[in-house]
Amino acid sequence: MYSMLFSSLSISWPGRWRSLRARFQPTDPATAARRRAIAWPVALALLVRLLFFADNARSAFFALPVLDEQFYDQAARALLAARDGALDTVALGSGFRPLLYPALLAAIYGLFGAAGPAAALVVQHLFGAVTTGLVAAATLRLGARPGAAAAAGCLYALAGPPIYFEGQLLATSLATLLAAAWLLAALALRLDRPDVVSRCWTPWLALGVVTALLALARPNGLLLLGLPPLAAVLVVYRSRRRGADTASETDRLAPRLALRTGACLGAALVVLALAGFLQRGVTDGFRLLPGAGGVNFYLGNERGADGRQPLQDRHTASGDRYVDSVALFATEEARAAGVARHGSGYWLQRTVGEITADPTGWLGLMARKALYLTWTREIPNNRSFAFAATHESRVLGALPIRWGVLLVLAGIGLLAARREGLRAGWPVAFLATWGAGVLLFFVAGRYRLPMWPAMAVLAGIGVRHALGGLAGVRRLDRSVRQRALKRLVVGAAVAFGLGTLTFVDWTGVGPESWFRDYYFRSIAWQERGELDHAIADAETALALHLDDPAARFQLGTLRMEEGRLDRALIHLDVARNLEPNEPRIYHNLGLVHEKLGDRRKAFISYRHAVSLAPDYSPPRVALALLELQAGRVDEAARLIAEAEALGNPSIALLVAQAALADVRGDLASAAAILERARARDADATREVLERLAPQRKRPDPSPPSD
Repeated sequence: MYSMLFSSLSISWPGRWRSLRARFQPTDPATAARRRAIAWPVALALLVRLLFFADNARSAFFALPVLDEQFYDQAARALLAARDGALDTVALGSGFRPLLYPALLAAIYGLFGAAGPAAALVVQHLFGAVTTGLVAAATLRLGARPGAAAAAGCLYALAGPPIYFEGQLLATSLATLLAAAWLLAALALRLDRPDVVSRCWTPWLALGVVTALLALARPNGLLLLGLPPLAAVLVVYRSRRRGADTASETDRLAPRLALRTGACLGAALVVLALAGFLQRGVTDGFRLLPGAGGVNFYLGNERGADGRQPLQDRHTASGDRYVDSVALFATEEARAAGVARHGSGYWLQRTVGEITADPTGWLGLMARKALYLTWTREIPNNRSFAFAATHESRVLGALPIRWGVLLVLAGIGLLAARREGLRAGWPVAFLATWGAGVLLFFVAGRYRLPMWPAMAVLAGIGVRHALGGLAGVRRLDRSVRQRALKRLVVGAAVAFGLGTLTFVDWTGVGPESWFRDYYFRSIAWQERGELDHAIADAETALALHLDDPAARFQLGTLRMEEGRLDRALIHLDVARNLEPNEPRIYHNLGLVHEKLGDRRKAFISYRHAVSLAPDYSPPRVALALLELQAGRVDEAARLIAEAEALGNPSIALLVAQAALADVRGDLASAAAILERARARDADATREVLERLAPQRKRPDPSPPSD
């Protein structure tokens, strides 16, 4: 019986496989070629990203949020906590940044738990593979041949910067995916065919929805809403100039385009309004977009701007959890001016004042930004791509495609598109609009990353054009050779001009020092408990920039954790002299003095830290522990209550609460609180108890009045 069963299976399964294959495999060779032009680049993208993921997993930064990543991580966790009714508006940015990407992270964290950050990176690499497919599909929709589409997809699949940013918890990969989807949706409008325009509504609605989602990922995507109406006006204008078959047909085209353009804008506004309604509890009211645009516009165009980073006019100090320094600066400045924190009019007025005060300088700034935009170097905002490609990932170092390569090939592709009559208007319009949005603010590499899909589309056409020219030169037909040679000469001239523009440093910035990268990697090693690696990177960072207070503070903190208190005191003293308004320096100085037994200096340092940042709880908790040691229970209780009101309870605060309950005789509460602290971090709880216990039996002098 079994032999008959296996025999029937061996006969039926090949037939079923052939039937299934015939159903999905096209019989048309052209259709099959188009599908292969999409499938092979996607497969290549998946392979490269798998190799990078395995390589990146060894990095200190892997799945560990740093700087801007910290905001997205804590916002995602706050959204998860909001399901239980705990809405932490500070962690969510108080409406300063869009929450589309944090919502995506929250969904991933909810599914994968503790492995959420690593799972998010996997999802983002899948986004990169999908973006590769969209690039190839958009090239086909442009009217190019499958070879050009495959080249475009492979160029994006082998591009290093997109893969690098997919490996970070940033909104960049989501914005790039949506940018590629926007390009494909725009090409689906088929404005070159009035008969299609008159029938289809779906592409217009899809374009509006994608534009709104892109604006919710990167707010300068809102500028793209101006392109569909502009395109409709141009179509009607050209139709009237050329003369349609009948005048009535042209007259009917204008209202049809107006209706569809209105539907596109309406769909975008509906999505933005829905997002604003859902976020109204975070943003203190209904807002279509977050409030970061005004202050960033000011910081990107003020007289002291460098065009690369949002440099604040003065130092800002945050509390004991990550707060965007730009958001903190905006809040403090608006409070001092007596205006709303997100007041766009206030920041617009300040920006106009800066520009009109020195218009020549502003024009020079915009010229520098234009050079930054075309420069092949990825200008770092937090971490450096060049550092990662050199010191972090062999895969990134081996990938050949950079911005300059795409720019040169895209210039050749644009010439070829005009010669072949391809519909390159949408990619060019997207690049011009997004590039203008970048120039209005900052030109860091991750802000121009959504331009990569459109650049890859044009670059793929350029590759096929160049290869076709080389093949034509080898033809026997003299006229064909002459045309191909002319094509190559023109392409070479364009390539030389664009290559000179992008590969030569016209900006005067000079080579990167990689100071910040060593500093950030030191913090990452510290978070992972690798103290030796952290100290080595901190020392390297300090050697590159001796006068940097952050590197001094980091090395002093590491020496304190290492137990080298004398060296820690030296570095923290230097850091205090370099940056006298940073509360964390004074807090750590207090810790060192306390460990050295000089509690009077510890009191002074802790109090100064509190005066610099009233919302910074660690020095309050440290003061409370000293007060408990001295037997001043009422003062300790007051400090503990103030620290509790700030939220985000630390291990030290839990130990202080337990000690206060113990002193008051509530032994059950003390034991319960200590159990909570040990469940979170047993080693940290033991360290605070050791710091507290020996001192409580000794008499303590009165706290200093200064």
